[in-house]
Amino acid sequence: MNNQDQLIKLAHTKMPFGKYKDWYLIDLPEYYVVWYSNKGFPKGQLGEQLQLVYELKLNGLEELVRNIKRNFPKNKAPQKWSFSVFVEGVVLYVYYFCFCNIIT
Repeated sequence: MNNQDQLIKLAHTKMPFGKYKDWYLIDLPEYYVVWYSNKGFPKGQLGEQLQLVYELKLNGLEELVRNIKRNFPKNKAPQKWSFSVFVEGVVLYVYYFCFCNIIT
């Protein structure tokens, strides 16, 4: 799965359990994502997505994913990326990889 597909999937993924079941991951309250960061993220893809959401919220970048969610509806056929959405995706991944390299 390429970066574009990962971002689109993140934008449309909902929390599968708990107090915030059926909330989009990007819309989870910040304190809840911070709690997961302190407790430990779940294993697997959900944990990786929550970790990315944590980094996005920490850096005030969650609007980028909301913009992707608006521009790339889940049930529509894949569209070509507009230049602005492409730039936002690049910025998002630059921040993500920079912070992951600093943290690890």
